[in-house]
Amino acid sequence: MTYAESTGPRFTRVAHGYDPGQVDAHIAALASAEPGLTSAAATALLGRAQEVADSVVAAANAERDQIVRRARQEAADIIDGAQARAGDMIQAAEARVAQLDAHALQLQNRRSETAARVRDLADQLHRAADDAFASLPDR
Repeated sequence: MTYAESTGPRFTRVAHGYDPGQVDAHIAALASAEPGLTSAAATALLGRAQEVADSVVAAANAERDQIVRRARQEAADIIDGAQARAGDMIQAAEARVAQLDAHALQLQNRRSETAARVRDLADQLHRAADDAFASLPDR
Protein backbone atom coordinates (compact mmCIF):
# COMPACT_ATOMS: atom_id res chain seq x y z
CA MET A 1 0.00 0.00 0.00
CA THR A 2 1.32 3.45 -0.88
CA TYR A 3 1.08 6.50 1.29
CA ALA A 4 -1.52 8.00 -1.05
CA GLU A 5 -3.66 4.88 -0.66
CA SER A 6 -3.43 4.96 3.11
CA THR A 7 -5.69 6.92 5.36
CA GLY A 8 -3.00 9.58 5.66
CA PRO A 9 -3.79 13.25 5.94
CA ARG A 10 -5.46 15.20 3.16
CA PHE A 11 -3.90 18.64 2.90
CA THR A 12 -5.72 21.69 1.60
CA ARG A 13 -4.30 22.94 -1.71
CA VAL A 14 -3.16 26.54 -1.76
CA ALA A 15 -1.78 28.73 -4.56
CA HIS A 16 1.58 26.92 -4.62
CA GLY A 17 1.06 23.33 -3.48
CA TYR A 18 -0.24 22.24 -0.08
CA ASP A 19 -0.88 24.48 2.90
CA PRO A 20 2.57 24.79 4.55
CA GLY A 21 1.07 25.15 8.03
CA GLN A 22 -0.82 21.88 7.71
CA VAL A 23 2.24 20.08 6.34
CA ASP A 24 4.49 21.40 9.13
CA ALA A 25 1.92 20.42 11.77
CA HIS A 26 1.64 16.92 10.30
CA ILE A 27 5.40 16.46 10.24
CA ALA A 28 5.65 17.71 13.83
CA ALA A 29 2.93 15.22 14.82
CA LEU A 30 4.83 12.42 13.09
CA ALA A 31 8.02 13.46 14.85
CA SER A 32 6.36 13.46 18.27
CA ALA A 33 4.69 10.10 17.55
CA GLU A 34 8.10 8.48 16.99
CA PRO A 35 9.85 8.40 20.37
CA GLY A 36 13.21 7.51 18.83
CA LEU A 37 13.13 10.39 16.32
CA THR A 38 15.93 12.79 17.06
CA SER A 39 15.99 16.46 16.33
CA ALA A 40 18.43 15.81 13.47
CA ALA A 41 16.12 13.15 12.05
CA ALA A 42 13.14 15.50 12.36
CA THR A 43 15.12 18.22 10.60
CA ALA A 44 16.06 15.75 7.86
CA LEU A 45 12.42 14.71 7.55
CA LEU A 46 11.36 18.35 7.31
CA GLY A 47 14.07 18.94 4.71
CA ARG A 48 12.86 16.00 2.65
CA ALA A 49 9.28 17.22 2.93
CA GLN A 50 10.40 20.66 1.74
CA GLU A 51 12.23 19.05 -1.21
CA VAL A 52 9.08 17.16 -2.17
CA ALA A 53 6.99 20.32 -1.85
CA ASP A 54 9.55 22.27 -3.90
CA SER A 55 9.53 19.62 -6.62
CA VAL A 56 5.72 19.69 -6.74
CA VAL A 57 5.77 23.48 -7.06
CA ALA A 58 8.50 23.30 -9.73
CA ALA A 59 6.50 20.73 -11.70
CA ALA A 60 3.36 22.86 -11.44
CA ASN A 61 5.27 25.93 -12.59
CA ALA A 62 6.78 24.01 -15.52
CA GLU A 63 3.33 22.74 -16.52
CA ARG A 64 1.92 26.26 -16.25
CA ASP A 65 4.74 27.60 -18.44
CA GLN A 66 4.12 24.87 -21.01
CA ILE A 67 0.39 25.64 -21.06
CA VAL A 68 1.12 29.34 -21.52
CA ARG A 69 3.58 28.58 -24.37
CA ARG A 70 1.03 26.36 -26.11
CA ALA A 71 -1.71 28.96 -25.66
CA ARG A 72 0.52 31.69 -27.08
CA GLN A 73 1.45 29.51 -30.05
CA GLU A 74 -2.19 28.65 -30.66
CA ALA A 75 -3.11 32.35 -30.49
CA ALA A 76 -0.29 33.19 -32.92
CA ASP A 77 -1.50 30.45 -35.30
CA ILE A 78 -5.06 31.79 -35.11
CA ILE A 79 -3.83 35.33 -35.81
CA ASP A 80 -1.69 34.12 -38.73
CA GLY A 81 -4.66 32.26 -40.19
CA ALA A 82 -6.93 35.27 -39.78
CA GLN A 83 -4.37 37.55 -41.43
CA ALA A 84 -4.01 35.13 -44.35
CA ARG A 85 -7.78 34.95 -44.79
CA ALA A 86 -8.01 38.74 -44.55
CA GLY A 87 -5.32 39.04 -47.22
CA ASP A 88 -7.26 36.67 -49.48
CA MET A 89 -10.44 38.65 -48.91
CA ILE A 90 -8.67 41.92 -49.72
CA GLN A 91 -7.26 40.46 -52.94
CA ALA A 92 -10.70 39.20 -53.96
CA ALA A 93 -12.27 42.59 -53.18
CA GLU A 94 -9.57 44.43 -55.15
CA ALA A 95 -10.10 42.08 -58.11
CA ARG A 96 -13.85 42.73 -57.96
CA VAL A 97 -13.25 46.50 -57.83
CA ALA A 98 -11.05 46.19 -60.94
CA GLN A 99 -13.83 44.26 -62.71
CA LEU A 100 -16.41 46.87 -61.74
CA ASP A 101 -14.11 49.69 -62.86
CA ALA A 102 -13.62 47.98 -66.24
CA HIS A 103 -17.38 47.48 -66.60
CA ALA A 104 -18.03 51.12 -65.67
CA LEU A 105 -15.52 52.23 -68.32
CA GLN A 106 -17.27 50.04 -70.91
CA LEU A 107 -20.62 51.57 -69.99
CA GLN A 108 -19.16 55.07 -70.18
CA ASN A 109 -17.71 54.34 -73.63
CA ARG A 110 -21.03 52.90 -74.83
CA ARG A 111 -22.83 55.98 -73.49
CA SER A 112 -20.40 58.24 -75.34
CA GLU A 113 -20.81 56.21 -78.56
CA THR A 114 -24.61 56.27 -78.20
CA ALA A 115 -24.59 60.02 -77.57
CA ALA A 116 -22.43 60.55 -80.68
CA ARG A 117 -24.83 58.44 -82.79
CA VAL A 118 -27.82 60.37 -81.41
CA ARG A 119 -26.10 63.70 -82.28
CA ASP A 120 -25.32 62.37 -85.78
CA LEU A 121 -28.93 61.26 -86.25
CA ALA A 122 -30.15 64.64 -84.98
CA ASP A 123 -27.86 66.39 -87.49
CA GLN A 124 -29.17 64.14 -90.27
CA LEU A 125 -32.76 64.90 -89.25
CA HIS A 126 -31.98 68.62 -89.21
CA ARG A 127 -30.48 68.44 -92.68
CA ALA A 128 -33.42 66.38 -93.91
CA ALA A 129 -35.83 68.90 -92.40
CA ASP A 130 -33.86 71.79 -93.92
CA ASP A 131 -33.83 70.04 -97.32
CA ALA A 132 -37.56 69.32 -97.05
CA PHE A 133 -38.26 72.92 -96.08
CA ALA A 134 -36.10 74.19 -98.93
CA SER A 135 -37.96 72.03 -101.43
CA LEU A 136 -41.34 73.47 -100.48
CA PRO A 137 -42.78 75.91 -103.01
CA ASP A 138 -42.61 79.50 -102.03
CA ARG A 139 -45.82 80.93 -100.94
